[in-house]
Order: sequence, then C-alpha cells, then structure tokens
Amino acid sequence: MVGIPVLAHRLVQIQSVIISKCLPEIVKKIDERLKVSVLDLNKLPRILKSETDAMATFIKIYENDKQMHCDARLVEMLDKLSKDLQASIKFSESFLIEEIQFLEEVKGIRLPHFIPHLVFLRLLKKKVNSKATEHVMSKMKAKFVEKVIEMIEMEKITDYTCDPDFITSYNKLMNYHAQFSNLLTSYMSNSINVEGYGSINIGHLREVPENTRNQAFDLKMMMTAYWKIVLKRMVDCLALQLRFFIQRVVNMEMEMEIVSEVMGGGGIEKMLNEPPSTSKKRERLQNSIALLQESKETMEQVMDGVVVSFD
Repeated sequence: MVGIPVLAHRLVQIQSVIISKCLPEIVKKIDERLKVSVLDLNKLPRILKSETDAMATFIKIYENDKQMHCDARLVEMLDKLSKDLQASIKFSESFLIEEIQFLEEVKGIRLPHFIPHLVFLRLLKKKVNSKATEHVMSKMKAKFVEKVIEMIEMEKITDYTCDPDFITSYNKLMNYHAQFSNLLTSYMSNSINVEGYGSINIGHLREVPENTRNQAFDLKMMMTAYWKIVLKRMVDCLALQLRFFIQRVVNMEMEMEIVSEVMGGGGIEKMLNEPPSTSKKRERLQNSIALLQESKETMEQVMDGVVVSFD
C-alpha cells in the first residue's frame, strides 16, 4: 500500500510537469512585451542634461530641418516651374498665323526663302514678354524681381545658344515640312500630327502663298526649338541666382537672428525642460520595463527550480 507522502510527492511531480509546459510560453510573452516597451522608450526624445546638450541638439535640428534651409523645397519648386514652362509650349488653333503676320510686317526687298533675323528677334521678344514674365515673375519675391527682370531683358536682346539640343530639336521639327506641304497640296487632311504637340489644324493655310507659309513654318519650328532652350536656360539661371540669394540672406541675417532669439530668449533653458506628457510616458515605460525584467528573472528561476525538483 502506497503511503500519503509518496502520493503527495507524485502529485508534486505531476504539477511540476504541467507547470513546466506553461512557463516557457509565459516567459516568451513577457519577453515580447519587454522588447516593445524598450522600443517605445528609445523612440522618446533624448533627455537633455545640460545647455551644451541642448545647443548641440538645436544645431542638429537647424542643419537637418527641410523647412530651415529649404534646399529640397527649392528643388521641388524649380522642377515644377520647369515642367510648367515646358508644358506651356503648345501650337494654337491658328497655326502659323502669328508668324505670317510678322512676315507681312517686315516685307521688303530680300532673298526668297530667307527669314530676316529681325523677324525672329521680334517674335522672340513677344514670346518672352507674354510667357516668361507671366510664368516666372509671379513666383519671385520682391527682392529678387530685379534679377529676374534683368534675365528676361537679356533674353530679349540676343538670340543665341551653343546648346546642341537646339539644332537637334529644330531638325526634328523641320522633318515634318514635307508632310506639311503634301497635306496642303493634296487636300488629303486638314491636320498634321507632330510628336509632342499632337494634332495641329492646317486647313486654313491653303489660301496662303506657298513661299509665305514655308517661311512661316520654318520660323515657327525655329522659335519652338529655341524657346525650349530659353526656358531651360531661365530655370538654370533662376536656380543659381535664387540659391545664391537665399544663401546670402541666411548667412548674413537669418542665422544670427535665429541663434540670438534662441540664446537670448531663454530658448536653450526651455529645451532642458521635458514636456509633462513626455515625462509621464517615460516614467511609465521605465516602471513597466523594470517590472517586466523582474518578472522574467523570477520566471526563469521558477523554471530552473521546477526542473531541478523534477530531476
């Protein structure tokens, strides 16, 4: 007959086996919760213990803040400006009419099939006045307006570029001249498709003398190719001038004012005081981590005791 002590010992062994199967899962959950709490604590701002720490943190924020130096925002604005300007290059419904009017205004004794330089320059001035001023001037601050005006005036004075893209673009557009002439003489269609510009109405040009419309076509394609260069040059110049202008203002005026405001207005001392909400959250997480670590250690000791007792 088995005695009571033997039965009690047997029951303890059975309970130990049951508990030993549950304890690893409990420890695992405690460990997972501990990792989450530690991660949340590390996400909180670092405690600033001295004015030196506060000043170092301020300088780091000032150097990295996108809103402070605006480099990224400046690039975004210039990219958008470039896209807006390039998108403004479109052929109107009255295709070549403007060019024909300019040719009529400067009629005189000249070689056939030769476009006077004056015609191109006058048309260029009109485009600069109507488009560049509208798209560029509206985006500049008052202190920068003078530089923008100078740039626009320079574009109106001289039609020059060493950019090889001009010839490439001009030749590509002039390749449509044969198709343009055939469509007008054969009455096959009242429109022509030009890559990048879509379908263009040309039916109204059949009554125009062939020599005049050929010169107008040449002038239009020359202006279209050159205008892309002008817009690209404007954006490049704006980027350089604007970046230089902003850097000079920041270095000479704003940086000293910002540092003076922070140092003189008690801003550094205020940075040492942690917000109450952050302080409470930090305290709660620290207490939770301490309790979880203690619980984990206790459970590990219990598991060791259970194994030893079982053995």
